[in-house]
Amino acid sequence: MFQDNIKSTARYIYSQIINDAEYADECKVLSDLLEGSDAQTMLKDDASDLLGTALYLSALLSSNEGLSDYQDLLEIVSKIIKKQGQRIRHGNLEKFHGLYVIIDPEITNNRDPFLIAQGAVSGGAKILQLRDKNSDKGLILELAHKLQELCKNSDTVLIINDHADIAKAVQCFGLHVGQTDLSVEASRSVLNINQHIGRSNRELDQLEESQSMDIDHVAFGPMFSTRTKVIDREPQGIERLQAAREISSKPLVAIGGINIDNIEMVMACSPDAICVTGAVGLAENPEKAARALSKCIEV
Repeated sequence: MFQDNIKSTARYIYSQIINDAEYADECKVLSDLLEGSDAQTMLKDDASDLLGTALYLSALLSSNEGLSDYQDLLEIVSKIIKKQGQRIRHGNLEKFHGLYVIIDPEITNNRDPFLIAQGAVSGGAKILQLRDKNSDKGLILELAHKLQELCKNSDTVLIINDHADIAKAVQCFGLHVGQTDLSVEASRSVLNINQHIGRSNRELDQLEESQSMDIDHVAFGPMFSTRTKVIDREPQGIERLQAAREISSKPLVAIGGINIDNIEMVMACSPDAICVTGAVGLAENPEKAARALSKCIEV
């Protein structure tokens, strides 16, 4: 028998999803567990949103381990949380487009990486990624907070490379992981439900694999030879980018060796975003460089 607060919370959730076809399976199980609950008698005036209520119920259930009915309900609630998170992130994908600039303290011509970021944002960058492979985590966190504040005051979003804990701490848009970094599953367990995950893909078969993962966007490259990252593989080139566009149902980021001289041929393949590092970070005037690249993307 469920405690009253658990039962009333579960009934509220049921009332919110009963007319949603995507939750048909969950509704059936909830109805059975709640002994045929009538949605018309539910607590429809509760102020809590569905996701917040589901997270609250998950916490309640987790504190009542050992009862099989609680475990069954917890499994259903976990599925609801996952679906709601996906919906929220999908709704935020409109922010994921345009010029994507990686801020790497090693690729600044010995300038303050925050100044590079300011120039990128002023020049029209829509996405920033903080990629720092060498600094102590405390220094990375400090810069991440500054970049998040910069992005909050513009229409730019911030992504953190590799460090899921830092992404969560600064409450940024999301995280980017490589093929050999923290797994998507482990990353998702650390992040808040509304935070996006992007994944690097060096080959078309990796890109195909990424389509079935719980990620929100994919990066494909390198497109061309690049001076900012040591690579042990041939550039993918335009033909493979065209194939990647056909394969990917997720937002696609073209990355690697892209600059003002080749950006137009990349844009012809219709990626959702174009990612650069040295084209802005090593430019004499990062703002001017970002503005020129943004203009090519927005045409």
